[in-house]
Amino acid sequence: MYENTRRLGYILNDIFSIQKEYEETHKTGDRVDNAILISMEVDKLTFKEALHNLIQEHNDLLIIYRNEVESVLQNQDFLYDQTEKEKKLYFDTLDCLGITISHLAQTDLKMSRYKNNVQYEFNPSSQNILYNSARA
Repeated sequence: MYENTRRLGYILNDIFSIQKEYEETHKTGDRVDNAILISMEVDKLTFKEALHNLIQEHNDLLIIYRNEVESVLQNQDFLYDQTEKEKKLYFDTLDCLGITISHLAQTDLKMSRYKNNVQYEFNPSSQNILYNSARA
């Protein structure tokens, strides 16, 4: 569950920072750890294919995370050998993970207001990745 939460954060960071990281890679020639750019290079995907795959992975992980939390909340017997303090710590951590996921999802929803007219495109010659279709 913790790994999925961490991965969700990494995925959103890669999506939101793609233009900056692409420009940095283009300028310095150094490889940046961005899943979209790495998929394009290693798997020979187009920008849209790599972005689509990462968004799909994000959506799949959200479903897995939700199911894991639901399962834990329905069956707490696995904590039988934990002290009350350890149980509290576990559920406080679970609550923190839930809040983190919630904030990530809320950020994405708020950003969608500003992304209504955005088309994602990849144009290596201009060093641009994100285009606003209202301006294009």
